[in-house]
Amino acid sequence: MESSEQQQSENYLRAASKALALPIMSATKQRAVLALSALLLGVVLTLASLFFLSQNSLPGQRLYRFKTDVAEEAIALTKRSAVAKNEYAVSRIERRLSELKALAIDDSTTTPDVLTTVATLTDTHAQLVLGTLTSSDTLSPEQKIDTLSTLSNVTRAQETLVDSAEELTPIHEATSELEQAAAQALSANIENFASTSAPEAVRTYIGNQLSIVSTDISKVANGSRAQNLTIQRISDANESIVDGNMTDALTYILKARQAIAVDAYLFEAERGPVDGQPVEVMKIPEGS
Repeated sequence: MESSEQQQSENYLRAASKALALPIMSATKQRAVLALSALLLGVVLTLASLFFLSQNSLPGQRLYRFKTDVAEEAIALTKRSAVAKNEYAVSRIERRLSELKALAIDDSTTTPDVLTTVATLTDTHAQLVLGTLTSSDTLSPEQKIDTLSTLSNVTRAQETLVDSAEELTPIHEATSELEQAAAQALSANIENFASTSAPEAVRTYIGNQLSIVSTDISKVANGSRAQNLTIQRISDANESIVDGNMTDALTYILKARQAIAVDAYLFEAERGPVDGQPVEVMKIPEGS
């Protein structure tokens, strides 16, 4: 019976192969193909499982380097445009910040080598962003400033965290240097944009940034340092606008946004939603 069923199976395969103009495989080759397919499926399922299980791994844990060196790199390869590459690189820096926050709370796996690994990864992500912005000719000045502003915010938040957590002291210098590099790149792009772009384009961009501050300032706690700093920076920006200094005006506005961003990166999860009251942010004076 078994021989008869095998013969029938081979007859079906032969007929199908003939209809599709495919070479006829022997039973031995069929088994080899099935074995190889099963092996490949097993590999795919194993990688998928590791990908899933590694997502919440922390520095120093077994699957951490699989997450950073395999899973994240695989995703990075799917990012084709300069915008997509930069957005994903910044999101990886934000993930490294979250990991450092976790290590500051529970230092059971915190060693100088582990911290150096996180700092090195962060620097690699940041250098990718800076390199992409330098080489890209498809990004507008406004897009470059937006990206550098976000990069500057997250590196500033990381520096603030490292400064406040004794467990993270070993990477203080590396973190500080990266924050300075991001801030300098942002400053250079702001100056170039404000001095070479059409006045209307600069004015429009500044107005858009002020609108964002007006919305986001309600997300910080009333009377908090972040709120006070934001209001002060906007006041400084408006003085600069009155004086016609758009470089300083934009710098102050982005510093106001940074105060809100750093507050969110470091404290929002711990305190939960803030019932902040809207604070009126001054608009660009007419005729400026």
